[in-house]
Amino acid sequence: MTDAMTPYSFIPGTKARAEEINANFEALISAIKDVNEVFNEELQKFADTKTDKTESDAGLETKADLNLENTDENLDYVVESWNSGANWYRKYRSGWIEQGGIYDSGSIQANFSTTVNFYIPFVSIPVNINGIANRGDDVITSSDGSVSIGAITNTTVSLFSRRISASGGARYIIWEAKGY
Repeated sequence: MTDAMTPYSFIPGTKARAEEINANFEALISAIKDVNEVFNEELQKFADTKTDKTESDAGLETKADLNLENTDENLDYVVESWNSGANWYRKYRSGWIEQGGIYDSGSIQANFSTTVNFYIPFVSIPVNINGIANRGDDVITSSDGSVSIGAITNTTVSLFSRRISASGGARYIIWEAKGY
């Protein structure tokens, strides 16, 4: 009995000729190579499709990062951001701005003041400004100091660190400002 891949069939218990056996092996090897070639072609098509999809997805992500105009107008999202070390800002679609950083006075002091220049100007005076005094040599404790807010403009804020105990003092003011 033969099948579609082998040219010769053999009867059990009879002698087979070497050239017929070899012809069957050659036919099988050829069929295996054909199947392997088709498999490799299909595998390459799949790999190309996967690569095209990945490149396409990456393109959509890039476009989405750059153009979200078709989103719900009530959805606010970051349109610009920057950071350098502990200093940073975020600007939102609505115009809302958040920014902050760390001012270093150079050494632990009982009292000190500084004027911080905002990284990007607010349209109006910020609605929320916070500051935390910190010694920088341990965790923040209540004896480090307090921060008072002084003069505020849309581009600057004056910050004052004050000792609140005899052993208190701070080196850093960690600040944050928010508004339009």
